[in-house]
Amino acid sequence: METAGEAASLWQDFVQGCKYGVVFLAIWVAVALAALLWTRIRRGSDAEFSVNDSYLVAGAIPVLSLIAVGYSSTPMLWGCPTAEERLFAVVPAGKMISQLQVGYQVFCLVGAVFCGYPQSKPENIAHHFLAGLASTLSLLPFAQYYCIFFGSLVELSTAPLTVLDLFKRNRQYIEKYPSAYSATKAVFALSFLSLRVLIWPYFAVRMGLDVYIMRGEIPFYSQIITYTALLGLTGLQLLWGRLVLRNVILTLRGQDRYLKKKET
Repeated sequence: METAGEAASLWQDFVQGCKYGVVFLAIWVAVALAALLWTRIRRGSDAEFSVNDSYLVAGAIPVLSLIAVGYSSTPMLWGCPTAEERLFAVVPAGKMISQLQVGYQVFCLVGAVFCGYPQSKPENIAHHFLAGLASTLSLLPFAQYYCIFFGSLVELSTAPLTVLDLFKRNRQYIEKYPSAYSATKAVFALSFLSLRVLIWPYFAVRMGLDVYIMRGEIPFYSQIITYTALLGLTGLQLLWGRLVLRNVILTLRGQDRYLKKKET
């Protein structure tokens, strides 16, 4: 059972994560206001910048922050040889990643409310909720070792996705910079399929086995949350991976519907 001190520490760390979320939301508001001012100055041009665009731009801040924190800790992925160390070791970078992820998921859930589709799609809501729940659990501390991969390195695929989504929302730039669009699309597909489809299941199975091995030392609620998050998030990665692979095949066949707009 948790002591009162541990519960207070968890709450403090969770609140810090929520504060990061407030900062990310403030950045979103600032970007949206700057975009509004820019479009007024550029009135009459073909430049349009919506709330969704400002959400994507502001969302790059937490993504890049997560990548930066986890990058320097990557060697630790090969430095915890036992299940006990991987689940119970206090990893400073893992704690920071967890707090940033809590803030990022707050940002994303608020974005789903104000931006609507596609941010509000059920699978996206489920992804943000499960990621936020797992990140909160890791603040106990618990499985902070795994935060380096699940909470940081996988965001390497989110960065090109942000640029790709901006291209798709502003198709005039696809027509102006088709090579940049195609390159971004290739980088996203490669990073997503390698990190979230090939490597992700390895860490998911490893973490699941670690929790089973150490089940006598882990509260039952932590086990339930962990297995629910692992199954739910892994299922979503594979679902999205299938869509990414299908898109790659269509692109190789010359059937990219965004590039085809240029021909019509």
